Amino acid sequence: NVLITWHSPAFAPFAPVFETFDNGIPSSWTIVDGGTSTHTWYMETPAGNPQTTGASLDGTPFAYVDSDEAGSGFTLDEQLITPVVNASTATELYVTFDQYYNYISSGEFARVDVFDGTDWVTVLNQVADAGSWNNPNHQVLNVTAYANEAFQVRFHYYDNGSWAWYWAIDNVAITDAVTRSGAPVLTNTEAPERGLFGYEVYRTTCETGALQFLGLTLDTLFNDNTWGTVPSGMYKWGVVALYDEDNPSETIFSNCLDKDMITTVSVTVTTNSGDSPEGTNVMFANTSEPDLELVYAAQLDETGYFEWVEFRKGTYDIFAEKLGFAAIEISDYVIDGPEDFVWLLEELLLPVSDLYVTPTGFATWRAGGVIPFEPFIEDFSAGIDSWTKVPNTGNWQLSQTNLAGGVAPEVRFYWSPNTTNRFYFISPMMSTLTQT
Repeated sequence: NVLITWHSPAFAPFAPVFETFDNGIPSSWTIVDGGTSTHTWYMETPAGNPQTTGASLDGTPFAYVDSDEAGSGFTLDEQLITPVVNASTATELYVTFDQYYNYISSGEFARVDVFDGTDWVTVLNQVADAGSWNNPNHQVLNVTAYANEAFQVRFHYYDNGSWAWYWAIDNVAITDAVTRSGAPVLTNTEAPERGLFGYEVYRTTCETGALQFLGLTLDTLFNDNTWGTVPSGMYKWGVVALYDEDNPSETIFSNCLDKDMITTVSVTVTTNSGDSPEGTNVMFANTSEPDLELVYAAQLDETGYFEWVEFRKGTYDIFAEKLGFAAIEISDYVIDGPEDFVWLLEELLLPVSDLYVTPTGFATWRAGGVIPFEPFIEDFSAGIDSWTKVPNTGNWQLSQTNLAGGVAPEVRFYWSPNTTNRFYFISPMMSTLTQT
């Protein structure tokens, strides 16, 4: 069976969150007042700034925790936590904010944690100054790996009882996109309001697109239990949302899925002349899925046999050719199961030429055309095993040098002054009968 799943149209897309604290810390945010002092996170204004009157991050109110104001003899362990954000539909997820963190001594920290659905995970741990008044540090944290339907962000300040300084934050955003400068993108798509009746599910081949109705469901998943009887091929599924008053949506299609698309293909080649089929080139070029650029190619050995044990079904153009023999060409051949191709290559024998009969009945002619001479070129890239050494000693060797004026490799003769002999290096045999 194949299980098809999808999101409901009423499944609200990710909604970005943005907080400036201009009207205070919202009641939907959570403040955890830890440590031994009553000083904790609160909204501060530029005019009320206890450190530098009139100072802020951007000229507006900000969220603030101040160890210096708490005085000596106390410990601050303060948390500011965002509301729960459903980030399960965000393809990317970022936390951005502006800050001034004034650090003083070892043991204190200004930390940003995120809730991954199970645990709090630290994504920023600061133990040094960051930013300043009117010139804040801007943070862009990619937290895509922690996106979930119960996502939260926690700003955690701890002064280690050291009568430290402070941490100010502003313009906190949880968003699924940022600009190049790191500014949050805060657009959102509204969910549809029309009543949803159900879903129609279809199946189609990826090539033709002809829809086959499978069923109607009220759920957002569907089990295609007819998959086992479907012929081999490539398929995808389409889902149509049905709204009240019999209004269907456009069909949304799934990814393509293969069904039994692998088979075996073999070729057996012989020649009518009895010559070895060695060197025959065979190629299958897939034409039904051009994007795959799929080609199966082989050069046959003396057996004339080759098998592909994993061969993709489809439509192919087929070629088999050997010098001196008529080529085999087959177009648009459909391979939908195991195939064993057996081919007999016909030698190219050309007829006589210039046939002439005299008035007295005397006939003359010339020999027929001949198979062109095939030049022999050796660059030794395949080694020297096809050459003959007489005597069969190690004097002739392949060398990765170019002393002969060509390119590597080349053959070198190594000789010892104490050796007396004639040494021959003989090329493979070839026919030159047709060379004029």
